[in-house]
Amino acid sequence: MTEPRDSKITLTYSSKWNDMSSRSGFEWGESIPEESMTMVLPGPEELNIYQLFEWYLKFLRHFGFNDKVIRKGLANHLFDTVVTDDELREIGKENGFITESDFFDKVEEEVKKKIEAKEEAGKDEVLAAIDHFFDKVEEEVKKKIEAKEEAGKDELLAAIDRL
Repeated sequence: MTEPRDSKITLTYSSKWNDMSSRSGFEWGESIPEESMTMVLPGPEELNIYQLFEWYLKFLRHFGFNDKVIRKGLANHLFDTVVTDDELREIGKENGFITESDFFDKVEEEVKKKIEAKEEAGKDEVLAAIDHFFDKVEEEVKKKIEAKEEAGKDELLAAIDRL
């Protein structure tokens, strides 16, 4: 185990206008011609990545960036082309999002499933319609057979009567 170190992180920002004549905001009391900001974080080795990041966010906010711009910059950095798809998927699992390519793959898969289900349902409807058609045909054939049988019986009875 190493001995604790006396360490610190210092972030410094300084600015000074060189040409005051082009700074109309200064003339109206809206801007500061020179500014300096320093933030010191003692003992950073004891902090985790989340704490260090929160501290840096404070610096960015003091520097004038709003949270939306900070998130946009972080996302740009996170999703840079240097990051692999596998790394993005891992981060996505941890944070509840999926990559665009995985999203489109899932959508395509769901669409295929729905099309197949509709096709299967369509097949069932066609088969049911065919069954219904043949049931009707069978009924009609039976009626005609029965009618012929009745007609045949009537002719037979009429022939018997004639005898």
